[in-house]
Amino acid sequence: MVAPVPKQYFHLVWDEAKEHLRRFEKRARGNCTVDDIGKRILADEQQLWIVINDDKKIIGAIVTQVWDYPRKKVMEIVACGGDSERELNEYIYQSIEVLKDFALENYCDVMRIEGRRGWERPLKELGFNKVAVLLEKEI
Repeated sequence: MVAPVPKQYFHLVWDEAKEHLRRFEKRARGNCTVDDIGKRILADEQQLWIVINDDKKIIGAIVTQVWDYPRKKVMEIVACGGDSERELNEYIYQSIEVLKDFALENYCDVMRIEGRRGWERPLKELGFNKVAVLLEKEI
């Protein structure tokens, strides 16, 4: 199950959610830390979601952000991490459906995720298409 975390309950789950997002922090290429994400969630700029298994254990965390561009509104999955990819993958389909509902409730036209190559296959099965390649150079 995936569930949004209302801001008033943030402090109850953040320490555990933060640990799930540590792997994302390593892949963020120095752009942000999990503490930066926590500040954005508390500032209502991003949304925290937790992934809970059948034993009611938090096995992952997802962070989303809604971008309001001039011609489209985009709900982006900006961070995602969990205990084990295998266990987290069991919840990917349900998670995407819940996040899609959230995006539609917020009048979004597009769902987007920037991630590592391993996300391409499971997300393609859910209707996502590869639309760009991200290139970067440190200067």
